[in-house]
Amino acid sequence: MFRFRLSFLLLGLVCLGCIGSATSAVENGDDRPQAKEPISNMRSLNAIEPVGSFSNIEDNGEKAKGFIVRLWQNGDKIIGTISGSHTLKAGEDMPLGILENVAFDPKEKTLSFDAKMSFGKTSRDMVQFKGKMTDTELKGDLRLSDLACETPCTDVSGVAFKKEDVRLDQFDSEEAWEKHMEPQLKAAGPKW
Repeated sequence: MFRFRLSFLLLGLVCLGCIGSATSAVENGDDRPQAKEPISNMRSLNAIEPVGSFSNIEDNGEKAKGFIVRLWQNGDKIIGTISGSHTLKAGEDMPLGILENVAFDPKEKTLSFDAKMSFGKTSRDMVQFKGKMTDTELKGDLRLSDLACETPCTDVSGVAFKKEDVRLDQFDSEEAWEKHMEPQLKAAGPKW
């Protein structure tokens, strides 16, 4: 009996909402319910907006070295990728890693992240960044560690990634972003 009354109560509340929508539509001279905002202006709460592409790549035509960090934002949350290497020969694919353990403070403009990469066939490389992000650059310390080394193989250096004039895609959700990255990860992502 209680369930039956609760169901009618919920149905009544839902119908009151329908009547309210229908009433506001009739007041507007239209018998269709009206959205408060045009559909074209409605944005997904999970929309992924591009922040930018930042690079410190040095290329002499035969070999290149350095990294590219691409960032997107969903509110205060940052997601992204890092690609690059110590040395790349012309025509070689750049190793790629997805940013993990990302910490971003929008007030202080501090950013840190880790990324798994594979610079060689048997390497297990970990890239770690800690620094500041401005509208024009990422600046801080980049730590490269090959976890497959018997002795610690780590290199830490100060880096400055300059913002590139590159248009990054926007995505409706993090899931759409991940799906977009799948083929790139399969080709150039970490092998561990």
